[in-house]
Amino acid sequence: MSATLGFHLLPGSDRAAVTRAATGMPVVKVCDADAIGPARAAGCPFVYYRPYLPDDGDCADGADWGTRVWRALQEAGDAQPEAICFRNECTASAETARQYLAFRAILRGCGYRGSVVLGSLGAGKPEWAGWTALLTGLAGAVPDAVDLHEYWSLSVGGSAPWWALRHQEALRRGVLPPDWPVLIGECGSDDVGEEDGRHRRGWNDGAKLTAAQELGNLLDYRSRCAPSVLACFVFADGNSDPKWEGFHTFGTPLEAGLRANAATPIAPSAPLAVTTATSAAGATAVAPSNDNAGPLAGEKMRSVPAATTVDAIPELNQGQTRLCWAECVQEAFAGSGNSVSVYDLYKQVKGADYTPPGEAATFAELTACVRGAALLTGARLRWFGLEGRVNDLATFDQLLRDGTWIVIVGANEQALVDDLALAEQAGYGHYFLCRHLDFDGDGRPDTDTVDSYRDYDHVPVRIPLAAVHDAMRRNWDANYDALAFQVG
Repeated sequence: MSATLGFHLLPGSDRAAVTRAATGMPVVKVCDADAIGPARAAGCPFVYYRPYLPDDGDCADGADWGTRVWRALQEAGDAQPEAICFRNECTASAETARQYLAFRAILRGCGYRGSVVLGSLGAGKPEWAGWTALLTGLAGAVPDAVDLHEYWSLSVGGSAPWWALRHQEALRRGVLPPDWPVLIGECGSDDVGEEDGRHRRGWNDGAKLTAAQELGNLLDYRSRCAPSVLACFVFADGNSDPKWEGFHTFGTPLEAGLRANAATPIAPSAPLAVTTATSAAGATAVAPSNDNAGPLAGEKMRSVPAATTVDAIPELNQGQTRLCWAECVQEAFAGSGNSVSVYDLYKQVKGADYTPPGEAATFAELTACVRGAALLTGARLRWFGLEGRVNDLATFDQLLRDGTWIVIVGANEQALVDDLALAEQAGYGHYFLCRHLDFDGDGRPDTDTVDSYRDYDHVPVRIPLAAVHDAMRRNWDANYDALAFQVG
């Protein structure tokens, strides 16, 4: 699945504009907290909030900024978007990264569980050294995602890679970690580079481009985006300020073209081939493959209580098949009355019929499997935060307490059991569903109920929460502990 396309609403957009931009679209970007509720009411499953508040720009105090953003959300009726942008077109510096972490910590402490996005970083930014500065300021932390603005003049190719597709150049140079999810917070035609000698701004400024030409640019751009790009927001609609008139899509043929192609699957024409990736922490992580992936370098294996047995891993009792990822998704959808064949899911993700023992899956493939199940069953899918990504244990625990989310854990199996037939392959990967937390009356979580395969087990399997945490912490993906979503 390629990146989705969505409308970018300007500050001050009225409710009618919000409803128009959100209806029938997979994503929408808003600048006002009071637009989040109407966007969700219109059925948009992913609302991205770029706070437009006084003193917008670089932030000297991320904690104070987080407090103000949270207050705006509360004043808007406790609006909870799927993702929140840090600042608009901020400087790429070590200090910006530190303040982003302070901002995220405040929102997490207030109870926000969506994605907190580093950036946005403006068109033609950051300079390549800026990426190094950001990594320095992050000090090993990994952002939930990064927001980049990328524009073109008359064509994508004529503006790449310094304006359009700059993220691809950053990936090529190795300054943007390939495992960081990317949101293109703004895109479209603007006055960048020298391709347009008249230096017109938006696509419709002075008959710069036709709607068909600009739609062609958008689809060309999306087809060339890296796999890490999840969504592209087309600037801009929603208010009558003449400053932005040349960018508007509403009421033009471009609006219809965007709607028709917003979520159309396409094969990226510039795939990113990565075998290893340097994480923000500076460690080299082995990229997941179809084979059993090992733990990150430097991880030390530890045992868990003897009460946890191989019976807790029913997959190993089924001939050591590598179907746990598809079986989890099958079980998750069955819980809401949506029946789907595990073998159909396997073929949709792997592109071939299942042949024992099958192939293991990465988190990216698990995400594709969930999307595929929704398409096959017609069920409505809502991701938690940014495509369901859960990358900290506090969020994981809170999702289980909430009780409304389907949570699929990625685990290091050696951390769960000591004596397995595959124990010599340290770090054998496994997925399982976590149903809920039990409490012993002291108000703290102590154990969780794991039931990956009800069709096989017929009874839940109990594993100490500490063991689950350990297995998640040492799984094969530095940026994912679990995947969370809801199915309607």
